[in-house]
Amino acid sequence: METVAARSEKAKTNSSILLWLGIFLLVVCVIMLIWLISNGVYEPGMPEVTICLTMPAFFIFGGGLASISEAVKQRRRHDATPVKLIVYDGRMLIFDDGYSCLPSDVIDVECENSPDNSPFAYALADFGELTVHTENKTYRYRNVADVRRAHVRLVELIAVDRASKSKL
Repeated sequence: METVAARSEKAKTNSSILLWLGIFLLVVCVIMLIWLISNGVYEPGMPEVTICLTMPAFFIFGGGLASISEAVKQRRRHDATPVKLIVYDGRMLIFDDGYSCLPSDVIDVECENSPDNSPFAYALADFGELTVHTENKTYRYRNVADVRRAHVRLVELIAVDRASKSKL
């Protein structure tokens, strides 16, 4: 039994970095607001100054909340993904949901490294997205460890299986 594609643990690190960035931004926002209040910026006759000084704090606060929310979403997605995504057992490919097929039943395999929508694309060098189109289903896996190796191995298994079928 060979694991062809597995979940990457680097995605967990990526979401941790994003979480700490969000916490840092929230702390900066609180420090800014405390400084503004302690320096008497909130005076009755100066609404323009008050607005100009508090707006950046609210934008930083929003950025912090967005970072924390994205980190939680990434962590949940990571934890919901099985450790072994695709296993090769004998002559069959077994997917995470239990579906199995011959490698020759796979129509196409697509590999994408460093998705553009990631805030830390440089950290995604060793993992990426793998899409496998079979005759009956399409599987799209994110955060696949060593996605290039998994892609090459799947293409190799498909080629060997198709070659063995053509000899018969």
